[in-house]
Amino acid sequence: MASLNHVCIWSKEDNWWKPITVEQASMMYPMGTVSVHSGLFMCACCRQYVTLTYGSKQARAFKHSRGESDKSCPERSMGADYRFSLTAGEHTLPIRIVSVSSLGYSLEIGLIYVPNDVIDKYYNDKILIRPDNTEKPFVYLFERLKSNSITYLPIGSNPAAKYEINTTGELAKYWPSVVEGIQYKGRLFDGLSGKMLTVDADVTINHTYYLLCVTNPYYKYPDVEIKKICENHTSKLPWKVFEIRAINYSEDAAKFFLEYRCLLTDKPINMQVMWPVHIKKTYSIIQVEDYSIWHITGGGDVSVQVYPSGKGDCKILDKGSYGKTVCVECADNYKIVSVGRHTPIDYAYIWREKSDYEYSYNSILVEDMDGNTIGEWIQNRLPRKQILMVVSDFDGYVIIERNETIIDEYSIRAGKRMEISDIDYGKTIKIYQGLDLCREISFKRSTEKRGEDIILKKLETLSGSTMVVPERMIAHSWFQKYPQVRNWLSQKIRNGSISCNAYKYLRKSMIGGER
Repeated sequence: MASLNHVCIWSKEDNWWKPITVEQASMMYPMGTVSVHSGLFMCACCRQYVTLTYGSKQARAFKHSRGESDKSCPERSMGADYRFSLTAGEHTLPIRIVSVSSLGYSLEIGLIYVPNDVIDKYYNDKILIRPDNTEKPFVYLFERLKSNSITYLPIGSNPAAKYEINTTGELAKYWPSVVEGIQYKGRLFDGLSGKMLTVDADVTINHTYYLLCVTNPYYKYPDVEIKKICENHTSKLPWKVFEIRAINYSEDAAKFFLEYRCLLTDKPINMQVMWPVHIKKTYSIIQVEDYSIWHITGGGDVSVQVYPSGKGDCKILDKGSYGKTVCVECADNYKIVSVGRHTPIDYAYIWREKSDYEYSYNSILVEDMDGNTIGEWIQNRLPRKQILMVVSDFDGYVIIERNETIIDEYSIRAGKRMEISDIDYGKTIKIYQGLDLCREISFKRSTEKRGEDIILKKLETLSGSTMVVPERMIAHSWFQKYPQVRNWLSQKIRNGSISCNAYKYLRKSMIGGER
């Protein structure tokens, strides 16, 4: 009997489900069968517990149980020689839970950005989203789709195991015809974004998740906090929402999340574009160049694949303890990059499009009460009634400081208009998207000047996409007044790159002088 090859055991030292061989397991448990009910050994291909056999006539082996409810494990059906690979192209669409409260919740499905020329062909058609638990579909017009980002459409509050979408013609290249939904056992959702976690998704401690399920979760795990939020009394089944949070990296907490096909780890998978300069949208990267450089991190054996695939489409440039750097060729107009261990956990579309986008702060709008746009950095006049209006394309937060001391903090919801009152001289408004400081406005009387130290401080805070530094820039006479800034730029030239936002700020300072 051949043994399963992809088996893991929880490691307290690594805070991770660590691969283990039969020989290693036999040294740990030299006598007797280790039952599947012990919960010690886990099949990495299907995330179910397995048995370590023991007998006098046959060699010890890892084996699936006959009583498993899910017998779809690929190693079980294809044999011990099975080698997993991500199935390129089979990417689902995101589902998210919104408006969670003691009164209930709602579900939405996200339609990935599709080029405008494709949408124009279907503009007069309708989008049909049909849950498998009803014959009545949700119907939307194509004009509902956003032209530059993902569009979330409501799908009610009665979860379905699958959702069918009428993808025809060119749309089939971008949207799957079937989207996996929520089974009775339940699915986990991120507590901040509301997005449903994929199978094999990473979870971390001290982060809030929602569990949407019919059957109650087990409360026997001391390192997992569970709080019931609401129950849907309008559906045929008693769907409930629980708030979940792990407080320690422990085996018990890891086993709780494994029940929902998620992995507890302190090294979650992350994918980030390093080059070229690009526009980043939800699940989409828009660029002009025909290749891009990605940095991939995460615990375990993280695989990277592209679709459509071809020879040389994805090359590993560097592989170290801090992740791997890969080059993705994109000769066509689009490419999908996916990362995962046994199934795609995260993915992004690369679109090659010409763009007039200017790498500035257009995603954040700051106005006074008369609709006048408030500029960057130093403002010598207060807005009317000392009120500012802020709108951001992404979730974030605002910090208000006086003399570098935080006096207020507000959250920003994407697309929502927020009012900031009591604007006064000496106050600084810092606007963040995610963890990035994207906008800073200081109100100072006209006698106050911006010194070299403030310029340097601002340059250090600017991040984002990078570009090659024009060496001739350092010869500009403006740097005679700002030698420390010259030294900062010299270091960037030696490093080979500068943040696009820092470059723009520096150019603006050189042209406008002190303001």
